[in-house]
Amino acid sequence: MISSARLFSADYSTRWDLTAAITTPGGVELLAAQGGVGSDTDLWDAIVGVRGHVDLGNGKWSVPYYLDIGTGSSDMTWSAMTGLTCSFGWGDILFVYRHLEYDEDLDGLMQNFSFSGPALGASFRF
Repeated sequence: MISSARLFSADYSTRWDLTAAITTPGGVELLAAQGGVGSDTDLWDAIVGVRGHVDLGNGKWSVPYYLDIGTGSSDMTWSAMTGLTCSFGWGDILFVYRHLEYDEDLDGLMQNFSFSGPALGASFRF
């Protein structure tokens, strides 16, 4: 069992420069010809989870796993990872797939979003 904290920090901004303002047929300006918007957010969440690996036979192959869930600044966040590890005397080579998801209040900058994808890495033993 693990317990920790996760920080997700995001900043965004955009600017525009149009040749004319966007208006309604009645002349009400909807969007100025020049302008910009921006915001930022820092989500701090306490998390708890489990991690480990399952050996495949007596060889050098194993299946690592990681799962956590948390809350705090976000309504809920969770992360999961699994894959395949090959061990050597100096360390391990990992090929894994990870998913990270956040659920924030409807008025938050990052309401519902997730990241997923594969990763190739190495760990070293000293």
